[in-house]
Amino acid sequence: MKKKYLAIILASVLCSFSFLSACGKTADTSEESADEEDEDEDDDEDEDDEDEEDEDTGASASVIVKEIDDNILASQIDVFIADRDKWIIPYDEAVEYDATVYSLNDLNYNGRAELIVSYWQGTGTYTTADIYEINEDGDGYDLLEWEITGIDEEQGSLPDLTYFDAVNGYYDKDNGIFHYLLRDYYAKSFTEGGCRYHDLYISDGKIFSNVYAKSDTKGSDRDEINTYTGPDGEMTEQDFLAFLARYPEGFTTREFWTGNYYGESIFDRSHEAVEFMSDDDLKTILTDSYHTFAGKLSYEDFFEAHIASASPDQTSESLFYDSIGSWELGFTDVEGDVNYYDPDSEFFITLEIYDDWTMHMECDLNTDHAYSVDATLLERADSQLMAQFTPGPGVDVPFDFATYSLIEIDSGGFLVVSADTWQGDVYWGGGTWYFERVN
Repeated sequence: MKKKYLAIILASVLCSFSFLSACGKTADTSEESADEEDEDEDDDEDEDDEDEEDEDTGASASVIVKEIDDNILASQIDVFIADRDKWIIPYDEAVEYDATVYSLNDLNYNGRAELIVSYWQGTGTYTTADIYEINEDGDGYDLLEWEITGIDEEQGSLPDLTYFDAVNGYYDKDNGIFHYLLRDYYAKSFTEGGCRYHDLYISDGKIFSNVYAKSDTKGSDRDEINTYTGPDGEMTEQDFLAFLARYPEGFTTREFWTGNYYGESIFDRSHEAVEFMSDDDLKTILTDSYHTFAGKLSYEDFFEAHIASASPDQTSESLFYDSIGSWELGFTDVEGDVNYYDPDSEFFITLEIYDDWTMHMECDLNTDHAYSVDATLLERADSQLMAQFTPGPGVDVPFDFATYSLIEIDSGGFLVVSADTWQGDVYWGGGTWYFERVN
């Protein structure tokens, strides 16, 4: 299993009761948005009046704007689009990451949208995130600075913004600040990982993220050592879980959704690369992303419009007929590393798909460990194809069972194949392979 998923599963078990997590998101912008439930109706009416005045005159830092007017939003998106080359991750870089994600929000409800550009890479889910905010004049944007405090602050590790599509948040009415509870999953190895818990807010042109709790696990399934840390130091597991359950004391947390657009990803490259999108297509995505944040568009509708497969009409049968022919490995991902291949590479694969629903694959390591796979393709309920392989006697491979899933032919013309292997009941490893058509 990939390292990052081991870390996610590990941390999720520790924190399963806290059903949401991490992504640089959101306060909902519906009428009650991030307001505390104990605010009275008079306060709401006063804020509504302020909102209307703000939409006419432009947002100020002291006014809570529950929803950016669509005309103002369009002009702000135009500002971002005009300088798109400064924040879009180029395709050649993006394919090196586990995923790139874009979203548009107004986390501090000041009427000036923030564009979050984030990507993951390396062991665990190491997150890099840039947050750009429209300036007060509305004619440009600023890159906000990060300030990490609290437990493990010396690590400077950012929360996993945009890693999930919903987040818990709360409103500090006394200070007029909106907070978001995020997580930072990490894995140092297969036997060491954990989760940091961040309380994030934006103020005075900075992103403040306080790590208020942390869980660590070392060892394998039978000899795990778990350590739990809160603001006052090490805690028992029971105290730790109780602390997380009541954090933040004195405030009511609420669930908010955000419109995360997943760009280039080692797991799904069926969509057009963000770098090459038209301005209009990019504007539509950013508009819908903010509307999801604002509660005007459901996450299900956003997902259907922008995240679901770019080939909704694909069936297992259509994929099979489109795949018939000869293919050779172009590039592959194993544990987050992207490698490109040619026939002289150390590891090279050719793949033949025949019209009788069989396949033949030659895996050449340029060593004595070359092997071949002959298998029948099976239809799957998710419109993909699958082949199973059990090495015969004398086949020198480090596994005793493998599956190969033909996922799609992506927008670049690559046949995307997911490979997974097992040794007995133990998952041995896998990767995503991208084949170029030969004929």
